[in-house]
Amino acid sequence: MLTLIVVTLLANVILGFELYTAIHNGNTMASPSIAHVKNQNSSQLYHFSFKEKLHTHVKKKGEYVIGIRPNSSVFNEVYVIIYFNNGNTISLSLNQTQAIVKLHGEEKLTIFLTGLSYQNISSAEMALNLVGFYYTPLNDGETD
Repeated sequence: MLTLIVVTLLANVILGFELYTAIHNGNTMASPSIAHVKNQNSSQLYHFSFKEKLHTHVKKKGEYVIGIRPNSSVFNEVYVIIYFNNGNTISLSLNQTQAIVKLHGEEKLTIFLTGLSYQNISSAEMALNLVGFYYTPLNDGETD
């Protein structure tokens, strides 16, 4: 029993380290509101990683489509992770650009944005604008 626990913990540590190095690209540390530059052979790509807190308020409670509209001429890769104050999480990327969520009036969101772009993105606000972050009611109603 003890051996199984030790093996499981060791496997989790190894997988956690591999995930961390894959996300943070080796020696590049992710830091809120700081853009890191990474050069490629023929074209220059910029690594970005931001954390942004956002307060939303919807007048009509219900299901909403929350998503991104990234421009492929700006982004080589983009990943957006959204944490809600109730503990729910959604992940968006170039391959999965929207999700359906229930919003209940005022929501506090923590948004993590990371990826590679063809231009230097210097702030979280700029990244949110370029990634085309939006939320809209699933049914007919108001748009925020």
